[in-house]
Formats: sequence, structure tokens, C-alpha cells
Amino acid sequence: MFIKEITVKNFKCLQDNNVKFRVPDGHTYGSGLNIFVGENNSGKSSLMEASYFVRNKPKKDVKRLGSSDADESYVEQVFVGGDMLEVIENFVQENKKQAFQNCIETENGEKLFRVLRSFKNEEDVKKILFYSPTDKVFSNPTGIDAPFQKFFQTSNIWADTNPESESKFGATTVCGNLLSDISEKFKIDHNTQYDNFLKAFQEMFNDDTSGLQSDLNDVAKETEKILNKQFGDAKLRFYFDDPEPEVMFKNIKIFVNDGEETEISEKGHGMQRAVILSLLQVYAKRITELKDKNGNVSLKPHFLFIDEPELGLHPQAQRKLFDALCVLSTSHQVFITTHSENFISTKVIENVYKFSKNNTGIGIYDIGKNTLKLAENRNFFLHHHKLFFAKNAIFVEGIDDFERFPLFCQNEGMIEILKDFHLLSGCGLFRIFLDFCKAFGINGSVILDVDVLSVTNNVRKNFPTSVLNKINALNKTATRKNPSSLLEDHLSAEEQNKKMDIINELKGENIFVLSEGAIEQYLNSDGTVVDGDSKKKNELLGIFSVIKSKIIS
Repeated sequence: MFIKEITVKNFKCLQDNNVKFRVPDGHTYGSGLNIFVGENNSGKSSLMEASYFVRNKPKKDVKRLGSSDADESYVEQVFVGGDMLEVIENFVQENKKQAFQNCIETENGEKLFRVLRSFKNEEDVKKILFYSPTDKVFSNPTGIDAPFQKFFQTSNIWADTNPESESKFGATTVCGNLLSDISEKFKIDHNTQYDNFLKAFQEMFNDDTSGLQSDLNDVAKETEKILNKQFGDAKLRFYFDDPEPEVMFKNIKIFVNDGEETEISEKGHGMQRAVILSLLQVYAKRITELKDKNGNVSLKPHFLFIDEPELGLHPQAQRKLFDALCVLSTSHQVFITTHSENFISTKVIENVYKFSKNNTGIGIYDIGKNTLKLAENRNFFLHHHKLFFAKNAIFVEGIDDFERFPLFCQNEGMIEILKDFHLLSGCGLFRIFLDFCKAFGINGSVILDVDVLSVTNNVRKNFPTSVLNKINALNKTATRKNPSSLLEDHLSAEEQNKKMDIINELKGENIFVLSEGAIEQYLNSDGTVVDGDSKKKNELLGIFSVIKSKIIS
């Protein structure tokens, strides 16, 4: 059973969003990995919190969850899975199974289970609502909230999670959950050992012949005398309950030897987080395979949420963790938010969701729904990582352009766009860059050399038909090394007008063409204008002024 989709209405910064998630197929690398990227405060963590909110009744004031004054304030989550009846049978208490089974619906051959939690007021937020496919309404069957929490398991590591706290063995920590799972399996897998331990424990602590119980019996008798004299007849006895493994496990300490062995609490934040993330992966695998006394294995749904897994990790460690999560997500559903390019790969590109703020709220772009064949375009992915985190992008043809244009902008005080330059490494397929930007809310522009207006230049296939027709009418042949036939000195007044008409039309497409050559004819290596040419300087200032005016802040 997996999370198929979530609908969020006015939860924190998410006003009206529906997201359909990737689910594991059991054999494909990364099939169940869901990657959330985008700027800060764009709703990535809020979507994770919304999923957490559905299962766990919040302790905070409902007003802090979002706009409870809105007409609709809720989070709805849809689960999917052919094994849903088996999950109910194995993990829902007997007297509640029918209530769960009544809420399963079949749609397009899939078994679905819909739940909703509202936060309109303090009473609504306490109840988890199940959707009845028969009655077509959401309702709260009596006593269903606690069984729903046991229906599946989630593990959440937030960006502000203190790894030292998670390394302790409280009931809600990663280590606490892991050891609780181990303790249950221990009592089943090592039943004889556990029984022998309990027998020895009873003999040591509760047998009247033991030294400890003998001393306690003396205390009990003295207490009885006072009790009977002052308050009435009564018998008193001290007894030690059998120790549960999970209680004893709380005394465990984690030691890490990275050249020097110390408790994990004495290690740096990065090492602490690395250990917790590693333990979390172990827990994710163990929690799904629960054996009963007869050796039968039951698979419990488990969802893993990690907010900014890159925190405190070296880039190489980030890449290793990402690979491990891709392997894990073959059979487990994993959700991550990230600002690191090390958590994006061509192999799972369709699993990326880009979050961005716009005039109407938060936009969530599902890259998997896009018709662009991103994974097939290797040139695109040479620089794809940074684009997924960009709000603005200026694409340039070569390394000289990539170095000199930013220097020019810096010299002219246009520091806002210095971080926005991206290298095309050849502009043959630059259209995919602009289409990508348009699809995912990025302000994208391209700067090209004048030879793109040659009738023999393959770049033409990126242009609109109207521009192609004008290039054919101009009918000039040129190369980057020899663009002379397209320069003003070699054109008649009519041809120059035709050229500028093409350049102006392309400008409307966010495609800017250097009218008098290539970067070498415009800028020196230090970003100053060649020969102090004021006409070329003004042309560049005009191009970057237009680009700057469209910047998304």
C-alpha cells in the first residue's frame, strides 16, 4: 500500500494543491522516490507536514496550521494498493477491520482508500475522516483514530531535527522505533532465550529465598505493622514486573569509531546525522517485514520522509546516500526535499517536483507529466542540476560567453543576474532549455551569436516558422569564425533592416542575438568592451536591461 496522491487546501502556504506521487513498482531503481525541489519557503516541507498531519493529530493551535477561516481547510490523502485487504487484516484490530474494509473503493482497477483531516476548528482537527464509496461522504467511525495510526508507519527527519535527540531511544525517535521493532522480533525469534531470561530474573528478584526479596520482605513486614496499627489490616508485598526488552534498550548507548571511539553525542552534527540517516534506512527495511509466531511474514506499509538529506554531508556522501535511497525506493515509498544537485539524476528525472511561488500562491510542477524528453537529451543534463533550483536562467553558447558576460554585468553594476548564467555547450538544441523554463516557471533567456541567422546554421530549427521564413528571405551564409556576410558593413540598408527585424522578433521569444558577431567581437577577457565600442556596449546594455527587467525575485 502506498500514498497515491494528496490534496491540500489552505494548509500553511499551500492554498490549493493536488500532487500525484510516484509509487514503487518492486523492481525499478528509484521508482518510489519523490524529490521536491525549489526555493526556500516554496512549500516543499509544508507538503511533507501536510502528509504527517493526516496521520498525526497536531498538538499546536489549529490557527498555526493555515487559514482556518477559509471555506475549505483540510488535507486529503489517497492510498493505493492491491494488498490493502491484507494490510487491514494484519495491522487493524479485529473490531475495526470492517470499518476499514467498508471504505475501500475500486477505480480503474485500483483499490483506493481515502482519508481526510480538517482544521476548521479545534474539534474537526481531532478526527480522521474516512470516505465511504457507498454513501459518497467522509465520516468519522467511532474509535477509528488510534487504529488508523497503526495502519501504516511513517518516519520523518526534518531539516531542524536534532540528530542527537534522534539517537536516543524515546518512543517517537528513529532509534526508539527501530529498537521497539527489534524487541518485538526478539521475543518471537528468541522465545526460548527470552523465557530463560525471565525465569532467571524471577529467581533473582522475586524468589523469597533471594537476598533482595528477603530484604524487601523485611521492609514489607515493618510497614505492615505500622499500616495495621494506624489504618487497618492489610498485607503488603513487593514484586518486580518482567522487564520488557524495549524498556531495557533505553539504556543502550551508540558508540561511533571514526578513528576515535566516543558516544555519538560527542561527534559532530554531520556524523550524527549520517548515523541517523543510516539507521533510518535499516528501520525502513525491517519495519516492513514482521513475522508472527508461526514464521509468517506480514508487510506493513512504511513511508520515509527526509527534509534536506544533504545537511552536514560531504558531496560524495550525498551521492552515496542518494543512490541508497534510490535502491530503497524500489520497494519503499520515499519523499525528500533538497537544495542539492547531488539528489537529482537522469535515471529518476521524472520523479522530480518543482515548487515555486507565483502570483496565485504555490505552484507545484510535476516534471514527470511534462512532454519534454529530458532524460533522452544528454546535452541538457550536462547542466540540468542547477536549473532545477533556478528562478532565472541566462543561457550562453560557449565558455568565453560564460566567463565574459558576467564580468561585463559586474562592471556595469548588474550584480542581480551574475548567478543566473548557464552554459549551453553548443546551441544546437537550445529550445529545450527555454521550453523547460517555460514549463516550470523559470524566467529563461538565450544569447546567441549572429551566425545563427545563416541559412546553413542548424540552430534555425529552434526558431518559429515566421523567423525561418525571414532568414531564408535574407539568404546569407556565415559561420561563427567568419560571420562577415551578416555584419552591417556587408549588408545593404534593406538587408540590414531585414536582419534587425529578425533580431527584434526573436527578442520577443527571449532569444537575443549579437548583431555584429560573437563574444570575441564584443568583450575582452576582463569583461571590458573591445576597443571601447560604444555601439556594442549599448547593445549589450540593452540586452541585459531587458533580461534584468524580467527577473523573478
